[in-house]
Amino acid sequence: MTPTPVKTRERILARYDSGKYTRAQVALHFTVSESLVKKLLKQRKKLGHVELLYSASGRKPSVRPEHEELMRNTLQDNPGTTLEEFRELLGCMCSIMSIHRALKRMRISYKKKRCALPSKTARTCARRAKSGSHAGRSLF
Repeated sequence: MTPTPVKTRERILARYDSGKYTRAQVALHFTVSESLVKKLLKQRKKLGHVELLYSASGRKPSVRPEHEELMRNTLQDNPGTTLEEFRELLGCMCSIMSIHRALKRMRISYKKKRCALPSKTARTCARRAKSGSHAGRSLF
């Protein structure tokens, strides 16, 4: 369903403002719902215009921009902070995945780094099998 053009919105309100017609009659004349007429009146009263409100649509993120600075500072002080700890720190009722997406959107890597050197790499089994069907053959 496409949004009602601004010109049509203005014509709807002009007809209603004339005082000769009710909301139901205006809606019937322009073949729109009565709730649209009501919405336009409310929008004009609140915002002063009847422009399309694309920016107000959609779900708002749980992790707001004011949380981002707190997350950055926390990671600088304690790089081992887990996503669960972030959620508790922010005090927002969101999923762990929301915290992950927020960090990704901020282009912050929160992967824990190795603190110690890697362990010595060595084979864990002998080069040649002593018994079994592969006896005497090289495994590697």
